[in-house]
Amino acid sequence: MGILDVFKGKGAESRRMLPGYTGAPRTPSYPMTPRMPPTSPMRTGAPRTPSPEMLGRMEPTGAPGIPPGMPSPPPPPPMQIRTRMPAAPPRYPSRKPKQLLTEDIESIAEAIIAEKWKPLQEEIDKMSSWKSTVNKDVKKIDERLDNLEKEVESVEKSLLEKIEEYKKGVTDIAAEIQAIQKVFRATLPEFTSEVRELSKIVEKIKKKTKPKKRKRKTKKKTTKKRSRRKKK
Repeated sequence: MGILDVFKGKGAESRRMLPGYTGAPRTPSYPMTPRMPPTSPMRTGAPRTPSPEMLGRMEPTGAPGIPPGMPSPPPPPPMQIRTRMPAAPPRYPSRKPKQLLTEDIESIAEAIIAEKWKPLQEEIDKMSSWKSTVNKDVKKIDERLDNLEKEVESVEKSLLEKIEEYKKGVTDIAAEIQAIQKVFRATLPEFTSEVRELSKIVEKIKKKTKPKKRKRKTKKKTTKKRSRRKKK
């Protein structure tokens, strides 16, 4: 019978002497929370076994000692104490202060951006509608310009045709004038000679048909003198 068994027996007897002891193990009324055993950097490795000197010191005072001269009994084998590690508590995702700060900043930034984005989106929609109307107007202007270009080209063609016709008419007139000049050059000397001959004939006729001086003029003068005398 070892020393630990002695202590265990004494503890059981002392428990039996207590009032209200039934022998069944008592269960705590409050919930037991697993507590982590305090760990220290020095306690590492296998549990230490008590030495025989320590066991001798732990013997009760009433036990008979070993007489001198007698060989000491061999020490008992070291008892292996099994220690059960408590179950680890469940791990909850803990938030670091940096993560909290970044999440709060991101949520605030998203809220500000959402508030500012609505009027900006409305302005963008207005700009897109204005752009569509401007594009339509520009297309209409392009169509009108194309029509004007076609009309100008048709007018240019008609003007060029008329100018060519005018050139042809002018060249025809010039050719006719040149032909008339040639005819006049051929007929002018004959015409001038005939005109000279006609002028000579007319002068001869005038000379032949000149009237003679009449005496009636003198008679008139005498009649005038007589009329004057009578008046006197």
